Amino acid sequence: MPLQASSSSHFLSNLFLNSHLKESDVNTQTELEQLCERLKSYPRLALDTEFERRNTYYPILALLQIASDEELVLIDPLEIKDWRPFAELLQGDVTIVMHSCSEDLEVFRRYFDSQPSHLIDTQIACAFLGKGDALGYANMVSTLRGIELDKSETRSDWLQRPLSPAQRTYAREDVRWLLGIYAELEEELRASGRFDWVVQECDAMRDKYLQEPRPEQQWLRVKGLGRTNPDCWPFVYALVDWRENLSRRLDKPRGWMMKDPELLEIATKKPTTLQQLSEIRGVTPTTLRRNSQAILEIINTDELEQPPNQPVPDLEPEQRALLKHLQKVVNDKSEELALSARFIANKNDLSELIQYKAGRVQISSSLLQGWRFELLGAELEKLCEQ
Repeated sequence: MPLQASSSSHFLSNLFLNSHLKESDVNTQTELEQLCERLKSYPRLALDTEFERRNTYYPILALLQIASDEELVLIDPLEIKDWRPFAELLQGDVTIVMHSCSEDLEVFRRYFDSQPSHLIDTQIACAFLGKGDALGYANMVSTLRGIELDKSETRSDWLQRPLSPAQRTYAREDVRWLLGIYAELEEELRASGRFDWVVQECDAMRDKYLQEPRPEQQWLRVKGLGRTNPDCWPFVYALVDWRENLSRRLDKPRGWMMKDPELLEIATKKPTTLQQLSEIRGVTPTTLRRNSQAILEIINTDELEQPPNQPVPDLEPEQRALLKHLQKVVNDKSEELALSARFIANKNDLSELIQYKAGRVQISSSLLQGWRFELLGAELEKLCEQ
């Protein structure tokens, strides 16, 4: 297969080293502790996870893959009881390099109760270099290494033991190329002045997963919330809180407890009896049998707590005109930088900025801090003040 990305001696050397990493397995607590002690002196480590999350609220860790410049290790988590050595590794000085890692960060929070102190996501790095918006790992390796990865094991059963040879090969390939690719991406990012942007973006993504989502975060994600009457919001907020707590306690997907359309219908119609609740479209006999008492208690509560935050209100006509102008400014800057506009500011970001400057929301826009403010936020803020 021809090497499409580069023919330089540096590239060939890197390709050879990645192909000949020492491969090993970790299956016991002692082996994990020895591995973490061995790896903590490296400046960078590549990391990936395989997990199952088909019928549970929380992800079930099935495999950890980690690579240094010298070795590539598959860690079987099923017999590991104490993850403190690994958590300490994540929190050390080492930079953890991953690709499209938001779901992996949920695994870290659940199993290690920690996140990497220094995190780089190569998907974000590629986007900030104009190499592709939301570029998948296989596409990145194909584009930058000329190597086609076999992705047929993506949805296989990662909790089965023993893992098949095909699964083991797939898992190793998911970290084999990360460090070499990132070394080249970092060089380009520093040359373009965008390295700090990527660091800030990765830090912000990591920080979202430091703690379990709180009710004030979850309720704003209910689909269709903006179309409901504000009188219904305390009921939506209470039902979301109930659903989230129940999902966590039973370790089942929140949609199994109640889907968003049914939740909004209940909050809107406010059924006070079992018969009225049973007439709500989408409410199943299972929901009635298991959860009707809890739901009716919420609806029949005299004074429910007001949500601590509210959806961003609809824009006034003159604000909608301003929004279009701001979107054009962002799109022009996006074309100039060859950086997807969604990384600079999406429609919601701009609406929030407009409402914040108008005094209609209390949350300060992300455009007023960090690299976005330096790049464009200050200009957008002035436009909102005119």
